[in-house]
Amino acid sequence: MENKIESGVQLFSRVTRKTCLEGINPHLLPEGKPCPNQIIEIIGDDSQVDKTNLLIDFIVRCILPVDCNREWKGSTAILVNTEFQINLFKIIKVIENLLQKNQISKPKKHIIKSALKNLIIFNCFNLEELEVTFHKIEKTIHHNENVSLVLIDNIATQFWISKFTDNRLSYYQHSLRIFGLIHDIIKSLQVVLIFARNENANNKRFSKEVDFRIEIVNGRNDFNAVVTNYENQSKICVPIKLEPFLEFINVSNS
Repeated sequence: MENKIESGVQLFSRVTRKTCLEGINPHLLPEGKPCPNQIIEIIGDDSQVDKTNLLIDFIVRCILPVDCNREWKGSTAILVNTEFQINLFKIIKVIENLLQKNQISKPKKHIIKSALKNLIIFNCFNLEELEVTFHKIEKTIHHNENVSLVLIDNIATQFWISKFTDNRLSYYQHSLRIFGLIHDIIKSLQVVLIFARNENANNKRFSKEVDFRIEIVNGRNDFNAVVTNYENQSKICVPIKLEPFLEFINVSNS
């Protein structure tokens, strides 16, 4: 039997954490998913826009108050920003559009200010900063029991720098190494991990630790999200319309 070793921080988080993201996006993740400690991978081609919008959608659903919408969680999200395609202006714009769409009567300024208090951003400009940030995340989660989501955009941004020192290094190998670093740190902290990579046309499972894969398939004005659930080996195809915010149209089984 494999021995499971966890730090004191991981033990404390496991027994005290109360927040969760179950039901945050039933169109993409039905049946009350994701559960704490589950991992979601978002992949696609080199076009960053669609993956960025999807990450922002998860962020705002996490940080907006639960008393306004049952799919919003009023929980804290940690964003590890490596490509700097996500900024506060974009997040605020999405929040404003969602509040308008849901006809929220409460003062928008107060809701936005309150939601942004639930967002922690780490900007990482190189590989060394990224690795140091991963260790900061563990301490942050320990001191904030409201954290339920960690997002990384993009997990392999520093690939070409690493390849410069090791010409045999592949994109997959680099991605797997960075994933292993963050997974070892937060695997028992009762949070959901979402990370993005620039890769498609590959049906191979990235890691046995990944629970869901969301593959972006681009169209002219919209895109489909092909969601693989590795728990039950199922797939769904979710057409998504990109107008100034993400609007999920329907779900069809595939």
